[in-house]
Amino acid sequence: MPPIDAKTKVVAALVALLIIVGAAGATLFILNQFDSRPKSEAIPDKLAGPAISKLIEELRGVEGAVLRVKAAANVPELNKAEPWRKEADEVMAKGEGFDYSVGAGTWKDNVGSTWHSWDNLEVTITCPKGFAGKVYVHLHDWNNQGRVADVRFAGRELGTLDSCAGAGVWLGIPVTAEDTAEGKVVLSVRPTHSNAHVDEIVLVALASRH
Repeated sequence: MPPIDAKTKVVAALVALLIIVGAAGATLFILNQFDSRPKSEAIPDKLAGPAISKLIEELRGVEGAVLRVKAAANVPELNKAEPWRKEADEVMAKGEGFDYSVGAGTWKDNVGSTWHSWDNLEVTITCPKGFAGKVYVHLHDWNNQGRVADVRFAGRELGTLDSCAGAGVWLGIPVTAEDTAEGKVVLSVRPTHSNAHVDEIVLVALASRH
């Protein structure tokens, strides 16, 4: 056999390299075809609900409220954490068939009053089955503790509220007939920094909204 010159050796090496690269590319292409995962779901969204910023709005339709409660407004002693009691709240409106209960504590100082929890603040609203409207929830970090909380309503994750300092924040959350099919809905505010504060809720019927 005649000797192989340097040029021939280089050409042979390049051909071998192209064969290897081509085989790798073909393998990746074949694997891609058998990958059943939707390409848009490679990193799923953490939250199923809308961005919570879309729920921040001004309080409206108060004159038609079927339930309005000022949290812990009647607490007699300032600067003392107590378990929740309905008598400690100021119920400003409560229509027939509507009521509420709170899984949290109460707090009142010379600035404001609130329901609060370091774990999970829950407000259960009872109502006629099939009720539709909107619930307004006021969260207020009046002593600037940098409160952050995950908000959930009727089993839906609404998102993380990362600030409610200053004058506080009203969340306007739609309530559908499907939400109230069992005659109740649950609001959950789970703190991730400091404790959760909710100082007022207002529930308005669909016909009362503007």
